[in-house]
Amino acid sequence: MRTHAGCLTLSLLLQIPGFPAGERAAGLEFSPSPIVYQVSPLGAQAGASTWITVEGINLEDSPRLIFSREGVDATVTGIEPAPNPPYRTPRQRVRIRLDVDPQAEIGSHGFRIQTRYGTSNWVRFALGGLPQIEAMKPEEKPAGGREITLPVTVEGRLDRGTRGDVFRFRGESGQELVFRVEASSLGSRLDSVLELMDGEGRLLARNDNFFPGSVDSVLAYSCPRDGEYRIRISDRAGRGGRTFAYRLTAGELPFLTGVFPLGLSRGSREELAVTGYNLGARRTIRWEDLPPNSGKDTHQLRLRTPQGPTLNTLPLALGDNPEVREKEPNDAPETAQNVPVPVTVNGRTGVPGDGDLFSFPARRGKTLVLEVRARRLLSPLDSVLQVLDAKGRPVAGAVLEVLSEDFHDSKFSAGALLLNRFGLKDDTRYYPLDFVLLDGRELIRLERSIRRADHFSVAQGILGKRISWLGTDPQNHPVNGSVHKVLVRDPGTPVNEELYPAVTLPYRNDDGGPLRGKDSYLLFRPPEDGTYLAHLSGLGGAGGPRHAYRLTIRPAEPDFRLFLDDGFLLYVDGRATGARNPNVPRGGRVPLTVSAARMEGFEGPVRVRVEGLPPGFHATQGLIRPQELVTTLVLSALENAREPEEPVHLRVVGEAVIGNRTVSRVAADPAEPLNLVSLAPAPPIVPRIEPPDPVIRPGENIRLTIHIQRNHGFRLDVPFILQNRPAGIWVEDSGSNGIVISKDETSRTLKLRADPWVEPMTFPLLAVGRVKSEAVRRRRSGAKAESADYTTLPVSVTVAPSRD
Repeated sequence: MRTHAGCLTLSLLLQIPGFPAGERAAGLEFSPSPIVYQVSPLGAQAGASTWITVEGINLEDSPRLIFSREGVDATVTGIEPAPNPPYRTPRQRVRIRLDVDPQAEIGSHGFRIQTRYGTSNWVRFALGGLPQIEAMKPEEKPAGGREITLPVTVEGRLDRGTRGDVFRFRGESGQELVFRVEASSLGSRLDSVLELMDGEGRLLARNDNFFPGSVDSVLAYSCPRDGEYRIRISDRAGRGGRTFAYRLTAGELPFLTGVFPLGLSRGSREELAVTGYNLGARRTIRWEDLPPNSGKDTHQLRLRTPQGPTLNTLPLALGDNPEVREKEPNDAPETAQNVPVPVTVNGRTGVPGDGDLFSFPARRGKTLVLEVRARRLLSPLDSVLQVLDAKGRPVAGAVLEVLSEDFHDSKFSAGALLLNRFGLKDDTRYYPLDFVLLDGRELIRLERSIRRADHFSVAQGILGKRISWLGTDPQNHPVNGSVHKVLVRDPGTPVNEELYPAVTLPYRNDDGGPLRGKDSYLLFRPPEDGTYLAHLSGLGGAGGPRHAYRLTIRPAEPDFRLFLDDGFLLYVDGRATGARNPNVPRGGRVPLTVSAARMEGFEGPVRVRVEGLPPGFHATQGLIRPQELVTTLVLSALENAREPEEPVHLRVVGEAVIGNRTVSRVAADPAEPLNLVSLAPAPPIVPRIEPPDPVIRPGENIRLTIHIQRNHGFRLDVPFILQNRPAGIWVEDSGSNGIVISKDETSRTLKLRADPWVEPMTFPLLAVGRVKSEAVRRRRSGAKAESADYTTLPVSVTVAPSRD
């Protein structure tokens, strides 16, 4: 067993006959990268050996498994071809034995498969502590259900055309049995439902969803008598098939259902109450009970009980502010609870319709943050947060001066980046960084802007989700919804209302954006010194004993967070590629897109670099310009680069000057915790831009030519996008299909235009081309990130002073 800084790797070099490596790597018909479609079973037992089957493409050449945690020893024991109709792309099944250390960390983890073609997509995988069995095949299942002995974890898969899988077991009077499903959380399509029945088939208990934000089910039941019981697992919509796998864990097991308060300040002497099943006498925890913390703001709580550690963990917030408990009555301005600043209030919207009011002092010129943590801590509360004056009236946060009125011609969901076309009813031009009000409810800012009827617009966003501004919320928008181009003004500023009435936005927020989800967030700039009210309630008046929250009010601290982010490229063909886990080809280049979440008023530049690359690899540096959120770097490898002996963890660092200090942040990936840089074979295309040092002037355009060197007989269309363009620099003749070099061409010339108001500057410009996999070209629904992006080296574009 070999340890690699938090991951384990073992390989057995096996090969099977196949297509020539050059053609496979080039993507003549196939994906250039290894892709895992399925893994079965979804987990393994600690302290035992488990055989798993990994199925996908480009897995046949020297595969090795790289696990995200220590304690897993992996050995490839066999590889065989697998059917893949109607596709020509060869598919493989890899058989792997996992030997898991008894002390391995229990929970949801994951792995990647590395081959000579690079490293695969992220595969979620669980480690459990109970005996593990596999469910029977359809033809083997008895009519009354398979008999099992508790405690146990059953690995199974729902078949088409069935009502689900049934398991029979003996229960004893007084036993508190827990049944937990892991499916969706491990990448399965199953939306599970659990039904507990007695020996005669009478329904005793049922659960669909348990924790908010998850469709995995949990059911607990106290047996009233000895006897036979049955548990059925099914899909909510009655579906089944190869992608509907599950792990069902059952037994008299300790399980956490909640904690209150949802967190505590570091070093606090306060006790927290925990709820759950089979916890024994242990019902409280203190700061002293927690292991040493590295400064993170969330701890995953797992209790030790007389029956062993709890089956699950719960997120517990750790804070640095003074903390108080909410006190009722506080439902009206005259009974609002007085709190200092800074503070964190721990409370509940205890009954439906409950709204809690907190009175706090504020001074003009001193920006405050008001933030709720609830849903992120598994509370069912979907919070709504408002700032009111001392008499309970809404406080205006901004006034929008409306410049034009148009419409959008397609519907799009909350969070989507691509907004498609605007109607141009008023012959309005839209530019990057323009503010746009959608349907009178959501304020966004443009990343890419419509210029003609066949163009499309892209909203600013991070991690594949758009950002809504000034407390407005991401919305679902219908076809032909209204679009208003607006200017944001401070309250009280005179605005022109001759053509359109102004829109006033109060300090109110429901959903806090890509980083906060259903939790509310407001950046409050007090209009004058005085006392204000924070009003917190549940959306639609929802409330109850489990609807807990943490409301923090504190001075703003400008900052940023950095993310590995391939979501920005989604609009090219609806799928992201490997920016979070780059496979760098010998003699080629791939893009690495990084985004910054600007926090609490920070608008300055962020300089980005890659650290720790092995010999033969190189990365350019990047700059996230003021008011912008993304930059794209270039990762390249020499033609004679050698495969690193150990996995190379991707480390991207951003630096910014905030106030009088330099702040450094390491880019994170919220979804895939194992990010690697791997070497891949020579690429199917090597693009470049001419001229190498173009100069453009405001109000004028220049011609750029994108050339591609086609390797290994590659003959497919290649769509391109231009990355790192500042506001006001756009492609004049891209059309509705964008920039495409067709299969019989090796170049495309385009016009790059600068708007008249663009200031002199120099910026690096990249042309990123996408090689689409066979599945993407056939428009297969639910295709993985099989395509690959390749980029030019950056050319230095200079915007010269205007000729005027």
